[in-house]
Amino acid sequence: MTKQLQLGLVAEGDSRHSEVLRLPRLSEYLGPVKSSSFGTARKLSNFLRAGYAVSEYDELQAARTILLRLPDAALPRVMDELYAAGLVLSNFSFVLCESWLTSEALAPLRQAGATVATLVSVPTQERNWFLMEGQQAAIRQVRQFVDRNDARALEIR
Repeated sequence: MTKQLQLGLVAEGDSRHSEVLRLPRLSEYLGPVKSSSFGTARKLSNFLRAGYAVSEYDELQAARTILLRLPDAALPRVMDELYAAGLVLSNFSFVLCESWLTSEALAPLRQAGATVATLVSVPTQERNWFLMEGQQAAIRQVRQFVDRNDARALEIR
């Protein structure tokens, strides 16, 4: 029996059109959902019909892989907030979703011991396709999730 993959989500901005967050089996894997406010996190969790809202970053401890779905400009602030929360970052994989930034944008998290990757959807008519790049441990985690949703992911090195 394989260990259940538990995802966390840190989201800001408009996530309603996210291909990653529209994968059909998201509700089986999503746990804590953190946003700019508890109310916003609750609304997103209700919209996704998945996960549960949390108010503090330390509540992300329930997940091993954290999806970051936020505007590029918010990334430095969110990374600072993750540091300030006192999380043991080496216990996590962080995946920046649907951004054209590379995993180098997550270098501060990597230097703190976390594994990092990026995941971006590729528009196709056949099925859900994604491109990913980053460290192998984070890639493995996100590939597991993508594969379990009958989607395809191509790794770019």
